[in-house]
Amino acid sequence: DEVEVQIPRGSQHGDVCKVVGEGLPRLRGGRRGNLLVVLMIEVPKKLTEHQEELLRAYAETEDKDVADGRTLWDRIKESLT
Repeated sequence: DEVEVQIPRGSQHGDVCKVVGEGLPRLRGGRRGNLLVVLMIEVPKKLTEHQEELLRAYAETEDKDVADGRTLWDRIKESLT
């Protein structure tokens, strides 16, 4: 059976959504339990230039730092020189 799951805005990787009454049936009764759905949100690794610009613009509205393509090791080396 297919079940529609409502995923709330702002959900993060690892969050759990509960679908009441859509889980496995109980052993000593016909009622079904709840279905728990663990969200596994995947962030794309390859973005077009336009997509990257849009994400950076969005991050600015949220006052978030955006990775600039440098690795942690690159930043450590720069801080030592």
